[in-house]
Amino acid sequence: MGLSALRRLATPVIAGIAAAGLVVAGSGPAFAADPPPPSSNQSSTDNVKFKREVVGSNVVHRGDTVTYKSRIWIDSGVERYLPKVRDVPPAGFTLVPGSAKLTYLNATNKVTFSNESDGGVSAKCSGSGCNAFGNGYIVKSGQDVTLEVSYKVPETYAFSTVDSGLLFDVWSFTGNPKGSNPFNVKVRVEEIGTTTTLQAPSAATTGDAVTLTATVNPGDATGQVQFKDGGTDIGSPVTPVNGVATLSHAFASSGTRNLTAEFIPGTGYFGSTSAPHSISVADPVVTTALAVSAPATAVSGTEVALTADVTPSNAAGTVQFSDNGTAIGSPVTVSNGTAVLPHTFTVSGAHDITAEFVGATGFTNATASAQTVDVSDPDQQTSVSVQVPADATTGDAVTLTANVTPQNAHGTVQFKVDGTAVGSPVTVVDGVATAPHTFDAAGEFAVTADFAGATGFTSSTAAAQNVTVTDPDVETSLSLTVPASATTGESTDLSAAVTPSSAQGTVQFSVGGVSVGSPVPVVNGSAVLPHTFDTAGEFAVSAVYSGATGFTGSTAQSQTVTVTDPAPVDVETSTLVGVPAAATTGVDTTLSVTVQPKTGTEVPSGSVQFRDNGNPIGNPVTLDNGSGSLIHVFTATGTHQITADYTPDAGFVGSTSTQRPVVVSAPNLADVESSVVITSTQSAVAGTAFTVKAQVIGADTLPGTVQFFDGAVEIGQPVAVVNGTAELVHTFTTSGPHQIHAVYSGGAGVTGSTSPVQIIDVAASGDGGGDGGETGTGSLGSLSGLRFGS
Repeated sequence: MGLSALRRLATPVIAGIAAAGLVVAGSGPAFAADPPPPSSNQSSTDNVKFKREVVGSNVVHRGDTVTYKSRIWIDSGVERYLPKVRDVPPAGFTLVPGSAKLTYLNATNKVTFSNESDGGVSAKCSGSGCNAFGNGYIVKSGQDVTLEVSYKVPETYAFSTVDSGLLFDVWSFTGNPKGSNPFNVKVRVEEIGTTTTLQAPSAATTGDAVTLTATVNPGDATGQVQFKDGGTDIGSPVTPVNGVATLSHAFASSGTRNLTAEFIPGTGYFGSTSAPHSISVADPVVTTALAVSAPATAVSGTEVALTADVTPSNAAGTVQFSDNGTAIGSPVTVSNGTAVLPHTFTVSGAHDITAEFVGATGFTNATASAQTVDVSDPDQQTSVSVQVPADATTGDAVTLTANVTPQNAHGTVQFKVDGTAVGSPVTVVDGVATAPHTFDAAGEFAVTADFAGATGFTSSTAAAQNVTVTDPDVETSLSLTVPASATTGESTDLSAAVTPSSAQGTVQFSVGGVSVGSPVPVVNGSAVLPHTFDTAGEFAVSAVYSGATGFTGSTAQSQTVTVTDPAPVDVETSTLVGVPAAATTGVDTTLSVTVQPKTGTEVPSGSVQFRDNGNPIGNPVTLDNGSGSLIHVFTATGTHQITADYTPDAGFVGSTSTQRPVVVSAPNLADVESSVVITSTQSAVAGTAFTVKAQVIGADTLPGTVQFFDGAVEIGQPVAVVNGTAELVHTFTTSGPHQIHAVYSGGAGVTGSTSPVQIIDVAASGDGGGDGGETGTGSLGSLSGLRFGS
């Protein structure tokens, strides 16, 4: 298309009112009630269609960002050329830098933006794809131009409805420019709406202040709250803090009030009024007082009366009694100022009785102070016995003792001598009351005691006990002699010496405050008691001289004896060596050992060193359940004396076995070499018959015998080999691991041999171990199922 063929339209198209911003009247609550203005509009000129709209809501507030989107397109027909497109904002809106975006040919980079003096922005096509005659946009079907621009509403913008516009020139080949109607695309800037809620009690009393609380939402809205009673203001307006305004108010007259809270907004917010709140205001009622009375004591299971006195006496309402804070019975109606509740306590102890008066209309509620009732169980029958010395001396104080049953009885005891009270009543503690008494004359006196029971216990009188009172005897002294130390289980003499030595009577020795043995007669001023301490520790030994006619009793100063247990004695042992009678040089031979206690049943532990003619063989062998074994190869022929030295663990004494000879010969090269293995199962039960079995491998026909060993102890007699097998029925008497091996004697043409050790675990009777003595299959194909010792 050539430039000569183009003809510019006579006037540019004004797609909207682009003057300084049309202001539409309306603000405040009435403004908010108006319907929202149109947020988009569409028109056309010279076959070019254009639409302008607000992205999102077109009702905004100060500080918000508003985005306008304008689209220009042709549905069909001749294409048009737009030199540039200009967006005109509402007057005073400020352009958001970098927000302008023009889309053309599905791209956003074919544009150069320029800021206009009215705060808007112009877009001109640049780059490839633009019209070559003016760098404008060619608009045709499917080739739209879309412009988006964002503006910010100033914080001080006037609340109003404002319009915006779009400007562009249209060039075409033919036709005249066509007019267009102004766009009605508006944005309304308005205040922020608020809500107000009111909280207040539903009832109040004249003259008593209540708190009125108003909550404004949003909480940062500026303004004040005016509380109202009907249409009358209550106090002065209150400024909310974080959206909450409170007012303390006392109503001057009774009646029903309808309260509201009105939010008087500051700049930028709509006002609001809460829903009415009804409050019932009543005049004060008569103040009442309440006092509760109850008996100071009561007996569980016996009914008592709990009384509450209400002042004034004409007060109407009910009284709820409580016991230690728990309601008892039902509320009792007050009659003539009194409420009475019959009540039976079921539990003894202290009970705090309170009462709460719930007044009827015209009377206030009241609470009584607690009254304590000490509740005891019904009186228990008591008995009292008196304990006095059989003899007393004039001028010397003796102890009169009364024992009261039951032991928890409360009360006092009055002691009497020949029917006359002596001393003051004595309080019973843990069933006992004691009083010192000094007889001032010699003779026979009858002592008794009267128990006066406290609440819950009956009174009782003790049978009289006689005391023979004599004049003073010769004063004596007693000294005690004991060893500083002693050993449990060993007898020790406890000695006491009485001064003067002519004194008669007995001495009672005590250990740790407990009498030991019978009283020992004093002979020539001395008393001796052999005593054996049975536990270790420190013991205070004391002695008391009984006195006799003409002599006073006396007590020795206690002495301490340190008693220790005897030093432990190690268990003596015996060591047994098990060896074959014969062996062959170069062939493995099993040497076994068993260590046994000489006393007791504890199995010795430790290690054993085998010796050949006194020389050590191998390393020490650690005992397992008292037994051990060693595989040894003799290198020299002749008689070898085998012994074993036991090195004990703590608690045992070492020992050395007797010598056991082994005749060692050189191998007969003509003899068939044999071997023997234990094929028994590895578990048995103590006390149950068990088959010990060995397989001998060698010549087809095997002569000779097999001797079985449990550790170093031979099991029974040698057993003949039959078809290569030797069997012996044996009953183990002890549980635990047993080291079993077999020694094959050999025979004509066959060498002797010793089996490796097999461990057989013997379970205690009743443990369920073992298999009743069944033997294995005797297979020699694998020894993996056997456990061997060394």
